[in-house]
Amino acid sequence: MDPELLERITARRAELDELEERLAKELAKVRHDHFLAHLRAAGLGALADLGFRGLDNDIRDPVIVTGFAAIRTHKLTPGQKEANRVLAGRAPVEHGFAHLKNRR
Repeated sequence: MDPELLERITARRAELDELEERLAKELAKVRHDHFLAHLRAAGLGALADLGFRGLDNDIRDPVIVTGFAAIRTHKLTPGQKEANRVLAGRAPVEHGFAHLKNRR
């Protein structure tokens, strides 16, 4: 295998590991601060990306609304695809904030 390619793959894996660790810390902080209870008490909700699945397990009264994820054995229904398109409408705003945060 090309040494340069192997180095790029190794660097990308390290980058992804770091992102995964940061996300885990972020989710732990949200749970520790009882963020969901505060939202529920105020009668508010939040839209989130698929990284936040599992944060809110209250199926009857969800506070965090995420999209649907397809897996190999379960394809998305047309309704789930439409819901994902509606939720993706917030992406331009998020991308703008991400570019501001990561500006070098």
